[in-house]
Amino acid sequence: MKRQFFTLVELLLVIAIIAILAGIAIPVVGGMNKKGKETKARAEINAIITAIKQYEADYGILPFTGLKNDDIFITAKDNTAKYDELMKYLMNLRPNGENLTEEERLCNPKNKRYLDPPSKKVKVDDEEGYYFLDPWGRRYNIALDTGYDGKVNLGDCEDKAGDTENFGGEPAKTESKDNYLMGKVFVFSYGYKGP
Repeated sequence: MKRQFFTLVELLLVIAIIAILAGIAIPVVGGMNKKGKETKARAEINAIITAIKQYEADYGILPFTGLKNDDIFITAKDNTAKYDELMKYLMNLRPNGENLTEEERLCNPKNKRYLDPPSKKVKVDDEEGYYFLDPWGRRYNIALDTGYDGKVNLGDCEDKAGDTENFGGEPAKTESKDNYLMGKVFVFSYGYKGP
């Protein structure tokens, strides 16, 4: 019985074809991962906006304690305590998983859950809890029109380097302190920032 083997040329040809197919498939899979995170962020942003509007429909005010006539801009960089407080009232749950105290329940007397908490705990600043984070592991940025004039005055926002930015991280084009968004509720994420 005569055995047939693959020749070296045939083996190299098969390896080359597999390498070409892998070279085509890897970037496609990587791009799908990025698109998946962007889609998840859009869905979560819509969920937060809907939760805030439902809270306002139930109570007649936007969900934030200590309301003033000033608009509130909760940045993921600077106001983590305010962000976590807002999420606590929307989720009707403390980050550690415990129910709200009687005093905290005054901000949500109907004891209603407007936003479902994440399915698993995450670690943030050496604490583990149910923190509502974007797919890149940061808190969302939220701007609320608590002055109820139909616009949110963001003023000048500063990044970590102290450079003045407009809403969404765009460099400021003017020296003006007036940086308005027309509307009531705005939520966004900075998305992926490369190394």
